[in-house]
Amino acid sequence: MAFSSDTALQYLDRARARGHLAHAYIVSGMESADRLAFAAELACRLNGAGSLDVRGMPGPGVHVVEAQSKSRAIVVDQIRALEHVIHQRADQGKHKIGVIVEADRMNQQATNAFLKTLEEPPPDSLLLLLTGSPSQLLETVLSRCLRITLADTTEMAVELNDSQARLAAGLAAHFSKMPTPSRALSVVRLYAALLAEEKARLAGECNAEYKQEAAHWNSKTDAAAWLRQREDYFEALAQSRYLEARSRALDLVVLWLGDLIRRKSGHSRLAFPHYEALLTQAAAMLPLEDWLRRMACLEDLRRAYETNVNETLATELAFLGALG
Repeated sequence: MAFSSDTALQYLDRARARGHLAHAYIVSGMESADRLAFAAELACRLNGAGSLDVRGMPGPGVHVVEAQSKSRAIVVDQIRALEHVIHQRADQGKHKIGVIVEADRMNQQATNAFLKTLEEPPPDSLLLLLTGSPSQLLETVLSRCLRITLADTTEMAVELNDSQARLAAGLAAHFSKMPTPSRALSVVRLYAALLAEEKARLAGECNAEYKQEAAHWNSKTDAAAWLRQREDYFEALAQSRYLEARSRALDLVVLWLGDLIRRKSGHSRLAFPHYEALLTQAAAMLPLEDWLRRMACLEDLRRAYETNVNETLATELAFLGALG
Protein backbone atom coordinates (compact mmCIF):
# COMPACT_ATOMS: atom_id res chain seq x y z
CA MET A 1 0.00 0.00 0.00
CA ALA A 2 1.26 3.50 -0.84
CA PHE A 3 1.34 6.32 1.72
CA SER A 4 1.79 10.06 1.47
CA SER A 5 5.16 11.31 2.68
CA ASP A 6 3.54 12.87 5.75
CA THR A 7 1.77 9.65 6.71
CA ALA A 8 4.94 7.60 6.25
CA LEU A 9 6.95 10.06 8.37
CA GLN A 10 4.32 9.94 11.13
CA TYR A 11 4.51 6.14 11.08
CA LEU A 12 8.32 6.29 11.45
CA ASP A 13 8.01 8.88 14.26
CA ARG A 14 5.74 6.49 16.18
CA ALA A 15 8.07 3.57 15.51
CA ARG A 16 11.03 5.55 16.81
CA ALA A 17 9.14 6.66 19.93
CA ARG A 18 8.39 3.01 20.74
CA GLY A 19 11.92 1.91 19.95
CA HIS A 20 10.73 -0.09 16.95
CA LEU A 21 12.52 1.78 14.16
CA ALA A 22 13.92 -0.77 11.72
CA HIS A 23 17.55 -0.65 10.65
CA ALA A 24 16.78 -0.57 6.90
CA TYR A 25 13.94 0.69 4.68
CA ILE A 26 13.38 0.51 0.94
CA VAL A 27 11.74 3.76 -0.17
CA SER A 28 10.04 3.53 -3.58
CA GLY A 29 7.25 5.29 -5.44
CA MET A 30 6.96 8.85 -6.76
CA GLU A 31 9.96 10.48 -8.47
CA SER A 32 13.64 10.37 -7.51
CA ALA A 33 13.53 13.96 -6.19
CA ASP A 34 10.55 13.07 -3.97
CA ARG A 35 12.38 10.08 -2.52
CA LEU A 36 15.41 12.27 -1.79
CA ALA A 37 13.18 14.87 -0.12
CA PHE A 38 11.63 12.15 2.02
CA ALA A 39 15.08 10.93 3.12
CA ALA A 40 16.12 14.50 3.94
CA GLU A 41 13.01 15.14 6.02
CA LEU A 42 13.47 11.88 7.92
CA ALA A 43 17.12 12.73 8.62
CA CYS A 44 16.05 16.16 9.89
CA ARG A 45 13.58 14.56 12.28
CA LEU A 46 16.05 11.99 13.56
CA ASN A 47 19.18 14.10 13.86
CA GLY A 48 17.94 17.69 13.81
CA ALA A 49 19.91 18.46 10.65
CA GLY A 50 18.95 21.77 9.15
CA SER A 51 19.17 21.10 5.41
CA LEU A 52 16.34 19.99 3.16
CA ASP A 53 18.90 18.58 0.72
CA VAL A 54 20.13 15.19 1.87
CA ARG A 55 23.34 15.65 -0.13
CA GLY A 56 24.10 18.87 1.73
CA MET A 57 23.70 17.51 5.24
CA PRO A 58 26.83 17.64 7.39
CA GLY A 59 28.70 14.40 8.13
CA PRO A 60 29.18 12.03 9.73
CA GLY A 61 25.48 11.88 10.57
CA VAL A 62 24.32 11.35 6.99
CA HIS A 63 26.29 9.56 4.28
CA VAL A 64 24.92 9.52 0.72
CA VAL A 65 25.89 6.88 -1.85
CA GLU A 66 25.00 7.30 -5.52
CA ALA A 67 26.41 6.17 -8.84
CA GLN A 68 29.44 8.23 -9.82
CA SER A 69 31.49 5.87 -11.97
CA LYS A 70 31.47 5.96 -15.76
CA SER A 71 29.44 2.76 -15.71
CA ARG A 72 26.67 4.51 -13.73
CA ALA A 73 26.86 1.71 -11.16
CA ILE A 74 27.32 1.86 -7.40
CA VAL A 75 30.58 0.04 -6.75
CA VAL A 76 31.95 -1.89 -3.79
CA ASP A 77 34.35 0.87 -2.66
CA GLN A 78 31.37 3.18 -2.13
CA ILE A 79 29.65 0.59 0.06
CA ARG A 80 32.84 0.08 2.08
CA ALA A 81 33.03 3.84 2.63
CA LEU A 82 29.42 3.74 3.86
CA GLU A 83 30.25 0.86 6.21
CA HIS A 84 33.14 2.85 7.66
CA VAL A 85 30.83 5.77 8.44
CA ILE A 86 27.99 3.81 10.04
CA HIS A 87 30.36 1.80 12.23
CA GLN A 88 31.54 5.01 13.90
CA ARG A 89 30.08 6.07 17.23
CA ALA A 90 26.93 8.17 16.87
CA ASP A 91 26.37 11.37 18.80
CA GLN A 92 24.08 10.84 21.77
CA GLY A 93 20.46 10.56 20.72
CA LYS A 94 21.28 10.60 17.02
CA HIS A 95 21.50 8.07 14.19
CA LYS A 96 24.12 7.26 11.58
CA ILE A 97 22.08 7.41 8.38
CA GLY A 98 23.15 5.86 5.11
CA VAL A 99 21.19 6.89 2.00
CA ILE A 100 21.70 4.82 -1.14
CA VAL A 101 20.27 6.71 -4.12
CA GLU A 102 18.85 4.46 -6.87
CA ALA A 103 19.91 1.40 -4.88
CA ASP A 104 19.08 -0.90 -7.81
CA ARG A 105 22.31 0.38 -9.41
CA MET A 106 24.51 -1.52 -6.93
CA ASN A 107 26.65 -3.97 -8.87
CA GLN A 108 27.13 -7.55 -7.70
CA GLN A 109 30.21 -6.88 -5.60
CA ALA A 110 28.58 -3.87 -3.95
CA THR A 111 25.42 -5.84 -3.22
CA ASN A 112 27.37 -8.70 -1.65
CA ALA A 113 29.25 -6.27 0.59
CA PHE A 114 26.04 -4.47 1.50
CA LEU A 115 24.35 -7.74 2.50
CA LYS A 116 26.93 -8.18 5.28
CA THR A 117 25.93 -4.80 6.67
CA LEU A 118 22.24 -5.68 6.46
CA GLU A 119 22.83 -8.95 8.31
CA GLU A 120 24.81 -7.31 11.13
CA PRO A 121 23.78 -3.63 11.32
CA PRO A 122 25.67 -1.53 13.87
CA PRO A 123 23.63 0.12 16.64
CA ASP A 124 21.99 3.49 16.01
CA SER A 125 22.28 3.06 12.26
CA LEU A 126 19.58 3.55 9.65
CA LEU A 127 19.87 2.57 5.99
CA LEU A 128 17.54 4.08 3.39
CA LEU A 129 17.51 2.42 -0.02
CA LEU A 130 15.87 4.78 -2.50
CA THR A 131 14.76 3.19 -5.76
CA GLY A 132 12.24 3.52 -8.54
CA SER A 133 12.68 -0.18 -9.39
CA PRO A 134 12.47 -2.18 -6.16
CA SER A 135 11.88 -5.40 -8.11
CA GLN A 136 15.43 -5.06 -9.45
CA LEU A 137 16.89 -5.58 -5.95
CA LEU A 138 17.90 -9.07 -4.91
CA GLU A 139 15.41 -11.02 -2.81
CA THR A 140 18.06 -11.30 -0.09
CA VAL A 141 18.09 -7.49 0.14
CA LEU A 142 14.31 -7.13 -0.04
CA SER A 143 13.79 -9.66 2.75
CA ARG A 144 16.04 -7.72 5.15
CA CYS A 145 14.34 -4.34 4.71
CA LEU A 146 10.92 -2.87 5.39
CA ARG A 147 9.15 -1.31 2.43
CA ILE A 148 7.80 2.25 2.24
CA THR A 149 5.96 3.11 -0.97
CA LEU A 150 5.27 6.81 -1.38
CA ALA A 151 2.21 8.25 -3.10
CA ASP A 152 1.35 11.86 -3.85
CA THR A 153 -2.06 12.54 -2.33
CA THR A 154 -1.81 16.32 -2.06
CA GLU A 155 -3.42 16.82 -5.46
CA MET A 156 -5.90 14.53 -7.17
CA ALA A 157 -5.23 15.82 -10.69
CA VAL A 158 -2.56 13.78 -12.46
CA GLU A 159 0.05 15.07 -14.91
CA LEU A 160 0.26 12.88 -17.99
CA ASN A 161 3.09 12.18 -20.38
CA ASP A 162 2.32 11.69 -24.07
CA SER A 163 1.64 7.96 -23.79
CA GLN A 164 -0.58 8.39 -20.74
CA ALA A 165 -2.48 11.22 -22.42
CA ARG A 166 -3.20 8.94 -25.38
CA LEU A 167 -4.51 6.24 -23.05
CA ALA A 168 -6.68 8.77 -21.18
CA ALA A 169 -8.07 10.00 -24.50
CA GLY A 170 -8.86 6.41 -25.47
CA LEU A 171 -10.72 5.88 -22.21
CA ALA A 172 -12.63 9.12 -22.75
CA ALA A 173 -13.69 7.99 -26.23
CA HIS A 174 -14.73 4.61 -24.84
CA PHE A 175 -16.87 6.04 -22.06
CA SER A 176 -18.46 8.69 -24.28
CA LYS A 177 -21.01 5.94 -25.05
CA MET A 178 -22.41 2.98 -23.16
CA PRO A 179 -19.50 0.53 -22.70
CA THR A 180 -19.61 -2.63 -24.81
CA PRO A 181 -17.26 -5.63 -25.12
CA SER A 182 -16.29 -4.82 -28.72
CA ARG A 183 -15.29 -1.27 -27.81
CA ALA A 184 -13.51 -2.54 -24.69
CA LEU A 185 -11.28 -4.62 -26.96
CA SER A 186 -10.32 -1.42 -28.77
CA VAL A 187 -9.02 -0.04 -25.46
CA VAL A 188 -7.13 -3.31 -24.90
CA ARG A 189 -5.40 -2.87 -28.28
CA LEU A 190 -4.49 0.75 -27.47
CA TYR A 191 -3.19 -0.25 -24.01
CA ALA A 192 -1.10 -3.07 -25.50
CA ALA A 193 0.28 -0.86 -28.28
CA LEU A 194 1.35 1.86 -25.86
CA LEU A 195 3.03 -0.70 -23.60
CA ALA A 196 4.84 -2.21 -26.60
CA GLU A 197 6.17 1.25 -27.49
CA GLU A 198 7.29 1.79 -23.90
CA LYS A 199 8.97 -1.63 -23.79
CA ALA A 200 10.92 -0.90 -26.96
CA ARG A 201 11.93 2.53 -25.67
CA LEU A 202 13.17 1.16 -22.35
CA ALA A 203 15.05 -1.67 -24.05
CA GLY A 204 16.76 0.92 -26.25
CA GLU A 205 17.73 3.02 -23.23
CA CYS A 206 19.20 0.06 -21.37
CA ASN A 207 21.05 -1.10 -24.50
CA ALA A 208 22.57 2.37 -24.83
CA GLU A 209 23.63 2.27 -21.15
CA TYR A 210 25.22 -1.15 -21.72
CA LYS A 211 27.11 0.06 -24.81
CA GLN A 212 28.41 3.06 -22.86
CA GLU A 213 29.66 0.76 -20.12
CA ALA A 214 31.11 -1.72 -22.64
CA ALA A 215 33.05 1.05 -24.35
CA HIS A 216 34.66 1.87 -21.01
CA TRP A 217 35.50 -1.71 -20.06
CA ASN A 218 36.57 -3.05 -23.46
CA SER A 219 39.90 -1.31 -22.97
CA LYS A 220 40.50 -3.36 -19.81
CA THR A 221 41.91 -6.85 -19.63
CA ASP A 222 39.73 -9.83 -18.65
CA ALA A 223 36.57 -7.79 -19.31
CA ALA A 224 34.64 -10.40 -21.32
CA ALA A 225 33.10 -12.26 -18.36
CA TRP A 226 32.27 -9.00 -16.60
CA LEU A 227 30.55 -7.62 -19.69
CA ARG A 228 28.48 -10.79 -20.08
CA GLN A 229 27.24 -10.28 -16.53
CA ARG A 230 26.49 -6.63 -17.25
CA GLU A 231 24.59 -7.54 -20.42
CA ASP A 232 22.38 -9.85 -18.34
CA TYR A 233 22.00 -7.07 -15.78
CA PHE A 234 20.80 -4.52 -18.35
CA GLU A 235 18.38 -7.02 -19.88
CA ALA A 236 16.90 -7.60 -16.43
CA LEU A 237 16.88 -3.84 -15.80
CA ALA A 238 14.90 -3.23 -19.01
CA GLN A 239 12.36 -5.85 -17.95
CA SER A 240 12.10 -4.35 -14.47
CA ARG A 241 11.53 -0.86 -15.88
CA TYR A 242 8.89 -2.25 -18.22
CA LEU A 243 7.04 -3.84 -15.31
CA GLU A 244 7.07 -0.48 -13.54
CA ALA A 245 5.72 1.21 -16.70
CA ARG A 246 3.00 -1.43 -17.02
CA SER A 247 2.02 -0.83 -13.41
CA ARG A 248 1.72 2.91 -14.06
CA ALA A 249 -0.43 2.27 -17.13
CA LEU A 250 -2.79 0.10 -15.10
CA ASP A 251 -2.81 2.75 -12.35
CA LEU A 252 -4.11 5.24 -14.92
CA VAL A 253 -7.04 2.98 -15.86
CA VAL A 254 -7.76 2.44 -12.16
CA LEU A 255 -7.73 6.21 -11.60
CA TRP A 256 -10.19 6.65 -14.47
CA LEU A 257 -12.67 4.18 -13.00
CA GLY A 258 -12.01 5.75 -9.63
CA ASP A 259 -13.15 9.08 -11.05
CA LEU A 260 -16.35 7.45 -12.29
CA ILE A 261 -16.97 6.04 -8.81
CA ARG A 262 -16.18 9.38 -7.18
CA ARG A 263 -18.52 11.16 -9.59
CA LYS A 264 -21.26 8.60 -8.95
CA SER A 265 -20.77 9.10 -5.19
CA GLY A 266 -20.96 12.90 -5.44
CA HIS A 267 -17.29 13.73 -4.83
CA SER A 268 -15.93 16.81 -6.57
CA ARG A 269 -12.18 16.01 -6.63
CA LEU A 270 -11.07 14.21 -9.78
CA ALA A 271 -7.84 12.79 -11.13
CA PHE A 272 -8.92 13.91 -14.62
CA PRO A 273 -10.73 17.25 -14.11
CA HIS A 274 -10.29 18.06 -17.80
CA TYR A 275 -12.86 15.31 -18.52
CA GLU A 276 -15.27 16.36 -15.76
CA ALA A 277 -18.32 16.74 -18.01
CA LEU A 278 -17.71 13.41 -19.74
CA LEU A 279 -17.08 11.64 -16.43
CA THR A 280 -20.31 13.04 -14.99
CA GLN A 281 -22.25 11.82 -18.02
CA ALA A 282 -20.57 8.40 -18.04
CA ALA A 283 -21.02 7.84 -14.29
CA ALA A 284 -24.78 8.19 -14.72
CA MET A 285 -24.90 5.28 -17.20
CA LEU A 286 -24.57 2.56 -14.57
CA PRO A 287 -25.34 2.04 -10.85
CA LEU A 288 -22.57 2.43 -8.29
CA GLU A 289 -22.50 -1.32 -7.63
CA ASP A 290 -21.66 -1.93 -11.28
CA TRP A 291 -18.77 0.53 -11.25
CA LEU A 292 -17.39 -1.08 -8.07
CA ARG A 293 -17.59 -4.52 -9.70
CA ARG A 294 -15.69 -3.21 -12.70
CA MET A 295 -13.01 -1.73 -10.44
CA ALA A 296 -12.60 -5.15 -8.78
CA CYS A 297 -11.70 -6.60 -12.20
CA LEU A 298 -8.75 -4.21 -12.44
CA GLU A 299 -7.58 -5.01 -8.92
CA ASP A 300 -7.69 -8.70 -9.86
CA LEU A 301 -5.52 -7.89 -12.86
CA ARG A 302 -3.01 -6.08 -10.65
CA ARG A 303 -2.67 -9.22 -8.52
CA ALA A 304 -2.44 -11.40 -11.64
CA TYR A 305 0.43 -9.27 -12.94
CA GLU A 306 2.44 -10.35 -9.89
CA THR A 307 2.29 -13.99 -11.04
CA ASN A 308 3.46 -15.82 -14.16
CA VAL A 309 0.10 -15.27 -15.86
CA ASN A 310 -0.12 -14.77 -19.63
CA GLU A 311 -0.08 -10.96 -19.76
CA THR A 312 -2.07 -10.60 -23.00
CA LEU A 313 -4.86 -12.97 -21.98
CA ALA A 314 -5.11 -11.64 -18.40
CA THR A 315 -5.30 -8.03 -19.64
CA GLU A 316 -7.96 -8.83 -22.22
CA LEU A 317 -10.17 -10.68 -19.74
CA ALA A 318 -9.83 -7.99 -17.07
CA PHE A 319 -10.55 -5.14 -19.48
CA LEU A 320 -13.61 -6.93 -20.81
CA GLY A 321 -14.89 -7.16 -17.23
CA ALA A 322 -13.95 -3.58 -16.36
CA LEU A 323 -14.78 -1.78 -19.59
CA GLY A 324 -17.10 -4.13 -21.50
